[in-house]
Amino acid sequence: MIANQIKCIWLDDWVVVDYLSRTQYSVKSKNVELLIGLMLCKFCEKQWSATCVIGLPIQDKFEKEIPDNDNVSFPELDDIIKNKIEESTPIDIVIAIKKFEINQRGQRINKGMTFQIKRFGKNVMANDTDSLISFINEAIPKKYPLNSGSGLVIMMETPEEIYLKEAAEKIKNTKHPFEKIILIGMEQHRFINFYGLWPNTGQCQFDLNIFNFNF
Repeated sequence: MIANQIKCIWLDDWVVVDYLSRTQYSVKSKNVELLIGLMLCKFCEKQWSATCVIGLPIQDKFEKEIPDNDNVSFPELDDIIKNKIEESTPIDIVIAIKKFEINQRGQRINKGMTFQIKRFGKNVMANDTDSLISFINEAIPKKYPLNSGSGLVIMMETPEEIYLKEAAEKIKNTKHPFEKIILIGMEQHRFINFYGLWPNTGQCQFDLNIFNFNF
C-alpha cells in the first residue's frame, strides 16, 4: 500500500450508498465511478482487514472549501461531486484505511491505493479478447508512466465473450504501469462481476441490493 497525500473529500461507504440512492446511481458517469469506488472499498476492506473510506480528488482551487472532518450535507456533497472533482488526473478513486495520521505540517495522511477507471468495448469495432489484450499491453502504457503505484479498473462494455485466462497470460507485466488490473461487468442490473486479472486472478460478485460482496 502507498501513503497517499492527494487532497480528497473522504467518504464513508454509507455516505456513498445514500448519495447513490438519491441520485439514481445507474445513470450518470460520475455516479458509476462512485459505485465502482464503493465496490473497491468493500474489496479492500476484505483484503486489508480494516475499515476503509472512499476518496475523490479535489481541484486545487477548491481545497480550502473541503472540510477536514468530511461532515457535509447532501447539497454540499452534490455540489462537490458535480463541480469540484479533479477530472484531469490519472487518479479517479482513492481507497484508504479510515484510520489516518497527521504529518508535521498538519496534513492528513491516508494509507491506501489509487485507482484509474477505464471503459472497454463501447462504440468500437473490435472488442474481443485480442482487442482487450492490445488495449492493456499497448494503449494503456502509452498514457501512463511505469510504476504509477495505482490499480487499473476496466469497465467491460463488450458483448463479446472474453477469455480471461488467455488475457491474463498475455499481459506484459514487466512493462505495465499499473500494479493491479481488475475487470468489472454488469449482470441482470443487480450484480457487478469482479475479475482479478493481474497479477492475481480470481472472481467474486458485488450485489447492488445489499451493497456487499459475495466472496
